[in-house]
Amino acid sequence: MLRVLLSLVLAGIWLSGQAQHIIPLDNPSLEDFPRANTAPVGWHDCRTSGYTAPSVLPLPRSVMRVKLAPEDGQSYVGLPLRKNGTAAAIGQRLPRPLLPGQCYALSMSLARSPRYNLVLPHNYTPVNHADPVVLTLLGGRDSCARAQLLGETPVVPQPHWRRFRIYFQPQDTVTHITLQPWFMVHREKDYGGHVLIDNLGPIVPVDCHTREPLADRDTFLAPRFDYNRIYERHVAEVRLMLDQICRVLLFEPGSAWMKSVANRALYILGLQLRKYQDLQVVIYVKPYDERMARFRARYLRHQLYKTGVRLHRMQIRAEAPGPPGEQPWYECENAQLRIYIFRKGKKKLWMPPEEARRLF
Repeated sequence: MLRVLLSLVLAGIWLSGQAQHIIPLDNPSLEDFPRANTAPVGWHDCRTSGYTAPSVLPLPRSVMRVKLAPEDGQSYVGLPLRKNGTAAAIGQRLPRPLLPGQCYALSMSLARSPRYNLVLPHNYTPVNHADPVVLTLLGGRDSCARAQLLGETPVVPQPHWRRFRIYFQPQDTVTHITLQPWFMVHREKDYGGHVLIDNLGPIVPVDCHTREPLADRDTFLAPRFDYNRIYERHVAEVRLMLDQICRVLLFEPGSAWMKSVANRALYILGLQLRKYQDLQVVIYVKPYDERMARFRARYLRHQLYKTGVRLHRMQIRAEAPGPPGEQPWYECENAQLRIYIFRKGKKKLWMPPEEARRLF
């Protein structure tokens, strides 16, 4: 009997020690390049449908018209909710699991924008989804888990940043968390809304009765966010995009013109370069015929310029490229092109395709 009691006491001490660890989040300030329909670096896109997605904000000039300045860092995330119940969500794996029966607290800054336009999937008409919603915290043991409803915030009605805190007690071990907006309890589920999230705090163990923290926040040092991760992921995205683009890039035989599908591919490349102002492009047109190569270089320069890419951000050369080495190059054999993508004024980034695919 004494041995059993001793085992229980030791187990309780072990669980108490486990619960007193502050659990940091990856990229808690939700930093990334502002763009629609994507989750920030370190977070998974956990949308419930294909057309209701999270967005990295602000995007004041886009159709969304979200202009609120970030509370912390350079960006934040918007999670919309449509009246049909489809919702955007983000989630991530925790570095340390949440234990059942223990109590925790997660703080964050939330706001609501007067405008949050979403395009309807059937007629592409922008509709404002600006009604207030609540933010739910879900958890489980796999990516984008929704096995447990851990907690939720009050309604978020204010058009400015305000601090919220969710207290929760898992009923089972939680290794992944998900943040998702949902409808207010006292209102019919027939409206569209959204919530803006920034400056998430770490998950802090608390006393289940007094809600006093069981760990010292003052001695906790959150890991610094490496902004190079944003550029690395984008270079990986560009490389995967170039893999698709190079399949359709093809000049007409003996001509400096491309087919319409190839022009569309160049337009997509131009849009990617416009999103990320620190990236430059260099394209080598292999000169099997010097005169034709010059015409094709001029054509490519004109097509990219039409998409809004300024001339100082691109170099189109009618000459043979040198040895590629470890540079961000991509070979378009059909069009006899070699494309380089790199950061302006920085060391060139390079990433093999197999590493690029592991980022997604």
